[in-house]
Amino acid sequence: MRRDSSLSFTCTTSTVADRSNHPTVRETLRDAAEPMTTRAVAVAILNARGVTDATARTNTQITVATILNRLIKAGQVARVGYEGRAALWQAAQSAVTVMRLAAPAWSRPTD
Repeated sequence: MRRDSSLSFTCTTSTVADRSNHPTVRETLRDAAEPMTTRAVAVAILNARGVTDATARTNTQITVATILNRLIKAGQVARVGYEGRAALWQAAQSAVTVMRLAAPAWSRPTD
C-alpha cells in the first residue's frame, strides 16, 4: 500500500518485498564519500526527493535497515564499523565494480 508517489519509500510490506528500492540504497552508498549510517542513508534518500516529514524518515529508516540486511547477505554492501551504536555501511567493492561494468559506456565514471 503506497500513500503518495513522493513518499513511496515507506515501510510497507509491498515496498520492501518488491525490492524496487534496493538500487536506490545501493546507489546512495556507492555515491557516498564515506561510510554512512542507516539514518544517514534514509535522510539522503528523502532529501533527494524533497521530503522532510519526520514520520517518513522513521519509516524510511526501517525500510533501509531491512534492505541493508538483505544486501549484506547478497554481498553488495558491507558493514565497516560503528558510530556509537549505529552501524556504518558502504557499498562492497565488488558490487561497485560490477555496477560500473554493467552500466552503459556513456554513464560510467572516469577514474
